[in-house]
Amino acid sequence: MTKALLVLFAVMLVLGFALNVGAQTTLPLLWQDTFDDATDTLAWHNVGWIYYHESDGLTGSAVQQQDGLLYMKAGSFGGMVGAVIAETNGLPVVGLDENGDMTPETIAGLKANNFNDPNVEYTFQVNFKKITSSFFLLSARMVQNDDSLDSDPTGQPGYALFISPLTGDVNIGKYEGDMAILDPTSYTYFSEGAKFAFDQGVFYWVKYYLKDGDLKVKIWEGDLVDEEDTWLLEVTDPAPRVTGKFMAFGLLNPTDPLAGDEIEVDNVFARATSRFPVTFQLNMDVQEQLGTFNPATDKVVVRGDFSGWWAGVADSLVLDEDDGLYKATIGIPDSLVGISYEYKFVIIPADGDDILEDVPNRTFTLEDGGNVLEPVYFGNQETSVKRVKTDALPRSYALDQNYPNPFNPTTEIAYEIPTNSHVVLTIFNALGQKISTLVDKEQAAGRYQVTWDGLSSSGARMTSGVYFYHIQAEGFNKTMKMIMMK
Repeated sequence: MTKALLVLFAVMLVLGFALNVGAQTTLPLLWQDTFDDATDTLAWHNVGWIYYHESDGLTGSAVQQQDGLLYMKAGSFGGMVGAVIAETNGLPVVGLDENGDMTPETIAGLKANNFNDPNVEYTFQVNFKKITSSFFLLSARMVQNDDSLDSDPTGQPGYALFISPLTGDVNIGKYEGDMAILDPTSYTYFSEGAKFAFDQGVFYWVKYYLKDGDLKVKIWEGDLVDEEDTWLLEVTDPAPRVTGKFMAFGLLNPTDPLAGDEIEVDNVFARATSRFPVTFQLNMDVQEQLGTFNPATDKVVVRGDFSGWWAGVADSLVLDEDDGLYKATIGIPDSLVGISYEYKFVIIPADGDDILEDVPNRTFTLEDGGNVLEPVYFGNQETSVKRVKTDALPRSYALDQNYPNPFNPTTEIAYEIPTNSHVVLTIFNALGQKISTLVDKEQAAGRYQVTWDGLSSSGARMTSGVYFYHIQAEGFNKTMKMIMMK
């Protein structure tokens, strides 16, 4: 199986498409990194990775995104230990200004620290490319430093997945205290561990699961779909610390600081284990026909107060070929059931110069077990604004009676404009309150037809009753009545 197929398969699993193979899960995706951007050699985009240099006392190490992988080579930390560490909290981008300082956007994202979770399942591939005497760590639940905004692995506590590729030892433990991460003999382990036979130069899949005090790991060779049903190691921390949202990959070598051991990491997926999934569904037909969304080059994301109005990788909507809807599933902590959230969809063109937002904000309330939100249309327009072919251009402005009328649940509204005009077509209820805006754009002269789906701008289904639709175009104003009957 090619890498592209592996990545596609993993994304499909995350978004809940109908694949039922192996032991794969559909836990809510928090973030992912497949290291496929050839221009991002520093591994700062898609997911922003933070790593350490000579200014931190680490010489000769290397962290680089290359050949569709994250390459890591150990250097010497003060002549005491060989080390290389790359960490992240799922931040989408690490950006620096012209002075080499973090941009305000990066600082704000680090402070928000809401891209990852202490209860998380990490799935990734690792190749022990060159191992002479090092051990491998995936450290989770690393606590953020208030000053530096990262997580100093030499000072902050963590939960370590320990792997010795040479001896085959696999164990899970936690560490705390200055420099504690450097000495695996000082870790608090929760079992005697397990064994797994590793070869160098081979990619292995690893899954590391944390939920409160339940911790477990499985390792397998082959494709993602070859995952075993059983766990290699399952342990329990009787006094768990469920805090800290940073994680790190690392190689540590207490015996030979100059060994220069190497690993390669790929296809990293972080999924929440104590969050309820919320699935967003969006129809983009209108925007495609209007030319404001190009599915080949543009992307559409969902942003909301559940993520501090950031949009990470997990928030990008992906087209479901089966029903033509764009979908994304995000996770919200299960402790927040009953809380209402605001959100909106945003189109981000390939050039990034112009962003089209779906306004006004929509809302949903987190339900026990999660939500599958009803499909909606970007801009709350159910069908395209169709330009009707006519023998001649209109000579005057006109607004026709909707058809059918009465209607249930949809109705067509037609209008004519004799010259290029900015058209606003709005729906009001009997109290004069605005329900939805169907059209708000420049249009060429002609006859047009638009469908109202009986929904408000927030996606709520309207009740039976009298409604009004109003057109405004270059000084032309007209209001007409229609009746929804169920």
